[in-house]
Amino acid sequence: MMKLARCALSAGLVLGLVGSAAFAKSPKEKALLKYRVDDKRVQTEDGILPPPQVRAPVDVKGPKPIIKPESEVHDFGTVWTGPDLLHSFTLTNAGDKALEISAVRPSCGCTIAGTYPKKLEPGESGEFPFKMQSNKLRGNFAKHITITSNDPITPNLRLTLRGDVRQHVDVTPATASFGRITDQEPKTRELMITNNSDGPLELEIMPQTGDPFEYKLNTVEKGRRYSLQITAKPPFTEGSMNGNLVLATNVEKQKEIIVRTVATVPPRIEILPNAIMLSERGEVNSGRPISRIIRYTNFGDKPAKLLEATVDDPAVTVDVRERKEGEAYTVEVQLPAGYLPPPEGRTIVLKTDDAEKPEIRVPITGPRRPTQTAKVERPKPEDMIGKPAPAFALKTVDGKALSSDTVRESVTVLNFMAANCGFCKKQIP
Repeated sequence: MMKLARCALSAGLVLGLVGSAAFAKSPKEKALLKYRVDDKRVQTEDGILPPPQVRAPVDVKGPKPIIKPESEVHDFGTVWTGPDLLHSFTLTNAGDKALEISAVRPSCGCTIAGTYPKKLEPGESGEFPFKMQSNKLRGNFAKHITITSNDPITPNLRLTLRGDVRQHVDVTPATASFGRITDQEPKTRELMITNNSDGPLELEIMPQTGDPFEYKLNTVEKGRRYSLQITAKPPFTEGSMNGNLVLATNVEKQKEIIVRTVATVPPRIEILPNAIMLSERGEVNSGRPISRIIRYTNFGDKPAKLLEATVDDPAVTVDVRERKEGEAYTVEVQLPAGYLPPPEGRTIVLKTDDAEKPEIRVPITGPRRPTQTAKVERPKPEDMIGKPAPAFALKTVDGKALSSDTVRESVTVLNFMAANCGFCKKQIP
């Protein structure tokens, strides 16, 4: 019986992998070098093939809508970067009750849904158009779209757009990552730039301001291949480092290349995690004691010993373990089963012999408790037309004062953005 079960399992895996290979469109893709059964997906050399649609075994009596796609997967084939990729999926209501579409959710920002019918009567078909921005895609891709409807058997239909986007000018790897920089030594990364167009390639590094990295272009094969050398030079300060280099090209269909560079500089003395947050849905209601580990790491050039750890709750115990004197320690935290700190929380205090950080506090917090807040009635947008805007006062990026009084006599558009947002940075004049 055990042998029979094993044979059936092996046969099922083989059939599943053969079926998934039908999505492949080239010999390279069909040569599935790595397999991984993960959430009903198959891992291949070039990405994750979408799992087949599984209809829920629901016994629904009476009239019901049935969502039926003409095709669940569309393959764009091999395309060049630049033009938008357009495709419409045709969906039909094969049931005997109206099909209502409640949501259309692409899995990434590169896929944009067009106007689609919100309701399909029995026997009616509708077009669901999508646009993909090919300049945000590289190499083999598979992007999923979830269509949510009132179909009781397939309430969430998954559609897939896939293909292979080639670059006229290719940069490998696409992003230069320095990872975590934990010392004060210079670091270098090298990217290769390959010309896939017919004519010779010319590159120019465009001026950039506020970029923490240094860039240098080297010729490997004139007009065809170049190397881009990116250097991060000390002193490094705590926080994230981000660079966006723009390379101008003479290739008409790809006039510029944006190379993103990232690095993270941890604090000199790093505490991970820097807070213990307990989940009522998880550990608190598990019925078992709760264990946590705090890691203390000194990245400085001088020793900084962790002397002791204390906590302001006798129900909680802490134990310091030395991994490397003056550099690395672990703090084992033990909490009793069902432990919940008071609303103000509890605190673990780490005492060190470091002059700058003699004490480091690690808070222990529990699940957020609902609070009664007064309901604020917000005016409707249409009721605000023609009325004075709320008063505000702020400073521009160059330090100039700006308020509602200074722009009273002009039409003003307020654009809210985040300083660490790459797309926001691109729109800065």
